[in-house]
Amino acid sequence: VTISGGSLAVTKTTSINAQNIAINAPGQVLGGWTVETAGEAVTVAEMAFSLTSSNATEKLTSLTVVDSSGKTLAGPTDAQSTTSVKFTDAVTFPVGITHFKLVGKLSSAFTNNQTVKAGTNPADWKQVRCETTGNTVTPTPSSAVESNTMTAKAGSLALYVSPLPISQSVVAGAS
Repeated sequence: VTISGGSLAVTKTTSINAQNIAINAPGQVLGGWTVETAGEAVTVAEMAFSLTSSNATEKLTSLTVVDSSGKTLAGPTDAQSTTSVKFTDAVTFPVGITHFKLVGKLSSAFTNNQTVKAGTNPADWKQVRCETTGNTVTPTPSSAVESNTMTAKAGSLALYVSPLPISQSVVAGAS
């Protein structure tokens, strides 16, 4: 068997829908993608993601790329700006299909119903090479692959005094 190279294609995953995500909590899903490799495993030295948010002043933090089992593939790192993040950890995608997601933390400055959308353009990934032959791979497509829009939701807690049990006096040491 002769291996002459590999290929890598990125699509938006169908398993991660638009959803509500918590404010100021780590590990919130920001988007998901599927990578399909053929021929041989492919290593990516740098992955870049775009970030679009209705909160244009706050950077996202604790960003991590994780696979479908929760294993960290790259990161954690903080966004370099309000609109982008780059991971310089080398990630090797085995032959076949790999589902991965971008997770992170929205700062406490986010408010209810602000949105976040992540995307990646595989053409912006750097040093994409076949694991065995070392051949350079041109990832496809050469355009942005956008995730679904996520909506920030603040947690809330309502407390009230219950009418039960009825008020009563208790004397210490008495039964």
